[in-house]
Amino acid sequence: MLLRNFIHTFRRFALASALNITGLTVAFASFFVIMTQVDYDVNFNKGIPDNDRIVRVNNRLTQDGNEAVWICRPMAEAIVRSSPHICGYSVMCGWSTSSDIENEDGVRFSNIQLRKGFDNFLDLFSVEMVAGTSKCLPNQVMIPESLAIKLYGTVNCIGRNIYYGSKSESQPAPIAGVFRDLPANSTFGNFIYSVLREDFDKDNWSQSNYNVYVRLDDMANIEAFKKSARDACVSNFPWELSEEDLNTPALQDFITTTTLADEHFTELGNFSPASHTTVWLLIITSVIIIIVATINYMNFNLGETPMRIRSI
Repeated sequence: MLLRNFIHTFRRFALASALNITGLTVAFASFFVIMTQVDYDVNFNKGIPDNDRIVRVNNRLTQDGNEAVWICRPMAEAIVRSSPHICGYSVMCGWSTSSDIENEDGVRFSNIQLRKGFDNFLDLFSVEMVAGTSKCLPNQVMIPESLAIKLYGTVNCIGRNIYYGSKSESQPAPIAGVFRDLPANSTFGNFIYSVLREDFDKDNWSQSNYNVYVRLDDMANIEAFKKSARDACVSNFPWELSEEDLNTPALQDFITTTTLADEHFTELGNFSPASHTTVWLLIITSVIIIIVATINYMNFNLGETPMRIRSI
């Protein structure tokens, strides 16, 4: 009955019905697009297990005294072993690079992102391996599932090689693991990941090239962790510190943290940060669009009432 009434109304008042349907369609399409962006921002890094207990460690021991996300290797090693509240950690290069790669058949793939870290640094983020292992040797690589299929048409490509640049000019890099593609709204992209030598930058205090992430047993212990990390760094400094130096504000609270969820919204180490204000504005805008569309729909229906009085 309802369908028959709708068809009758649409045929008799085609222009008004078309405008009404078009208005609702555009409104709901706009609502969907806007809320897709909201979902992207609000759930950034939420796909990582225990994301509410994982923090990035920052420091203020910079030349200008400003907070930085990069930490030198010796300080990173001191931090990740500083507190009993640490349940896991990851030390990786603070930025990615890009390179062309070739497979064993000489097929080239351009501008593939690469990132490196120490030991099994991806395990902290519970990356799901679909083949092989995340425990790689320094000359081996881990690749995302989508890239494995592009390279060899299957995820079962453990032991096969990729070549940086071109096959004729580089050494082979054996594939040790294939991991499930990470969500697009994640700090960690679907890069080629490889492992640095254990002794790389081991005692180099002058190169702050690394990001440090730790998973805590409870976020209530965050202040205790920061104090332990600060004390561990100070005790491992390779230079002499006087009592006066130790009491300066710069050395009292130079360890800071950023949660995984907040990484997307902070300008620290982020070239295109999102904004909580923008997210709320998008939500409000999408709700207003639906309200206006509903009012518009009712106006059209009420405007047709005198002509549809018999069917009504």
